[in-house]
Amino acid sequence: MNKAGLVCDEFNSPSDFVIEIAAEDYGTEPVEKMIALIEETDADALGEAVADLPNLRSNKVNRKVPFFPALKILLQRSGVVYRRTLTVITLRIVSLILITIWLQLMFGTEIGKVSGCTMRKLELYSTPVDKLSTLFEESILLVAQNSCCLFFGLIVGLISGMTAVVLEFPREMHIFMKEYNNGWYSCIAFFITKSLIDTPMQVKD
Repeated sequence: MNKAGLVCDEFNSPSDFVIEIAAEDYGTEPVEKMIALIEETDADALGEAVADLPNLRSNKVNRKVPFFPALKILLQRSGVVYRRTLTVITLRIVSLILITIWLQLMFGTEIGKVSGCTMRKLELYSTPVDKLSTLFEESILLVAQNSCCLFFGLIVGLISGMTAVVLEFPREMHIFMKEYNNGWYSCIAFFITKSLIDTPMQVKD
């Protein structure tokens, strides 16, 4: 392709570039140049070049973009994507508000006030013996409710974050594979970006 004057850009996939040439996106002249070059090439040399094509798959992609500039670019792009999907963000916020109201109605206003620690000596000695059993039972019940509320809140936050990630990755997998194979960024930069961009929603969870 270089001999025919068809130079592929640094961050463009050679396979996509060949498909664009074959589809005559650049006109018929590049196709005619390729045909003329193949006809002029010796058959043995052409056979050796074709035989070496499978070995190109084992070549490691040369990363031309440093980690932090790639991370910055990915964060900017993810921010644009987030602004274009305001409906999803709004639904997540509304669902969290509804779950919070439901937890408040379910566990009441006493949730979180009891720590499960033993009473102080002064409180223990000043409390009548007949009321101690009732206080202990109420404390055990409230501690169990605190544990259930905490567990449920953690599960909601975990599932909320996982759902966004699980739905996002399959949709962008073909884009990620194309850009990763072109050497635009590393795999760790992509995953760190997805984790950082969802941090505000996780904090709200």
